[in-house]
Amino acid sequence: MKMMKVIFVMLVAVLSTALFARERIVLDMYDRVFNGDATIFLKREIQRMRPGLNLSRLELRSVRFIAKTRHGRGEAFLKVGHRTSYPEVVNGSPYDWNSNAPHTYDRVQFENPDRSSNGVWQIHMRGMFKVQRVVLVVERGYNPVPTNQRVTLNFRGRIFHGQGTLMLQREIQMQRPGINLRDFELRSVTLVAKSRHGMGRATLRVGHQTSMDQILRGNPYDFMSEAPYTYDTVRFNSPAYSSSMGPWQILLRGNIKVRRVDVVLVRKFGPTPQPIPPRPPRPYMR
Repeated sequence: MKMMKVIFVMLVAVLSTALFARERIVLDMYDRVFNGDATIFLKREIQRMRPGLNLSRLELRSVRFIAKTRHGRGEAFLKVGHRTSYPEVVNGSPYDWNSNAPHTYDRVQFENPDRSSNGVWQIHMRGMFKVQRVVLVVERGYNPVPTNQRVTLNFRGRIFHGQGTLMLQREIQMQRPGINLRDFELRSVTLVAKSRHGMGRATLRVGHQTSMDQILRGNPYDFMSEAPYTYDTVRFNSPAYSSSMGPWQILLRGNIKVRRVDVVLVRKFGPTPQPIPPRPPRPYMR
């Protein structure tokens, strides 16, 4: 029995290491010089040096900044999302500025100032810097819970006549280019629009499946108005709940004016929901 417990603990440790393995990403900057207020866009540099890496599945843990300043008074800080670390002084001197010796470079360690890794990863600098290398420590693994994301697509009163189509994936990539749609399933869509004569119809298509038609209300007197109360709001659940392969489209029929579309996405890589165990029977009482 004791041996079985040891094997179980070892198996859990191996699986945890596999799912949440840490990795070092080395960005060679080759003594690139920055002057004044400058920024290193870390995600852009990673994509340039390792184009096949999917950053949406990585959590940033720390950054090691290997650089020097001409006069030893430069400052640098790490920005992740909307949070920043404390500024760190980066050492250097005019005598060592043109030397390639490793001991002439300072090494500054930044910890991720944010709990998550969403948004930008940037190193901000003030002063004259020569950067040799940036080393990122990331953790590869799945999110502990499936994360819903709401995306608002603004159409600003775009008018469609007859039969029209809203290509949702294309609009998301145009208006929110940072979202990797391969990591998400489409959960629901809310259309805020109106029709000139109150007889317009809209349908959601996901892959080869379509929802039921929804009627869009409206009247000729309010058609050109931008007042929010003149628009109708209809909601669609994805007709392909288990898969979002193929096109995501809203099919329009009639004279329709579209204000916006709200799209709810859910991340594919959340844990599978576990069934609730049955309640144990009550003990028999004599």
